[in-house]
Amino acid sequence: MAEEKKNEFGDKVVAEAKKLLGTKNDDSGKAITAADFINKVFKAAGADLQGTKVDEQYLYAGRNGGTLFDTVSAAIAGDIVFYKEKTTETTAENCGITNAAIYTENNK
Repeated sequence: MAEEKKNEFGDKVVAEAKKLLGTKNDDSGKAITAADFINKVFKAAGADLQGTKVDEQYLYAGRNGGTLFDTVSAAIAGDIVFYKEKTTETTAENCGITNAAIYTENNK
């Protein structure tokens, strides 16, 4: 298998994500949403993300210099992987993003 590309910030994101696994919502006691988890992880790593939902994070990334790929094979540790539902129309209100995760390494 090819050696994974590394970057210092990405490694920090992954480390913070591992610390926050299992985090509960303060108000309800339920697990936090993917967007909340990603926001907490990136804030702990030193970067603020925009958006309270994963589709908003996706659109923000695309509009603000983020590189969007159609496949996870280009991902490196610390990247956000978005899950997209097939839609016939992609708009600001309906970009098809249904969930997100933080890529760690080796296709995880």
